[in-house]
Amino acid sequence: MSSNVYNSETFRLFRNRPSFVDGVSALLDISDTANRYHINNTPKEADLNAIHSDWLAVGQDMVHAIENYVEESK
Repeated sequence: MSSNVYNSETFRLFRNRPSFVDGVSALLDISDTANRYHINNTPKEADLNAIHSDWLAVGQDMVHAIENYVEESK
């Protein structure tokens, strides 16, 4: 997986991919603000957001597949 995937809308359930600086700052984070994830108000909202993210991922995959096909058929 490329690093931009971790920061995309389709990778909602996890924080950004941690770096060395993130690890060091987490040690000093007393109020635990660095360890926040996407929070939904209701299970229905969580489901809707997950389905939305899934379809965004499908769309991105289709775009990449079409681009690869066009590039290979030149």
